Amino acid sequence: MDNNEAIEKLQSIANQPEDSLKRFLAREILTYDSPQEFFSLVKDYGIETLYHYDDLEEHDLATFIRT
Repeated sequence: MDNNEAIEKLQSIANQPEDSLKRFLAREILTYDSPQEFFSLVKDYGIETLYHYDDLEEHDLATFIRT
């Protein structure tokens, strides 16, 4: 599957009418500047790639990481 086919597949999943984890992930992946790089980022840095912690206060972030 080439990059264009992969993007089309993700868009198809993201447009499904029912809520699902697959739909959520497809939508998240499509928000990346380079959706093709998403899986290598997850491989290198873990699933935390999905989450943006910039809007958390330092104390809240430290608590989140400890738990």
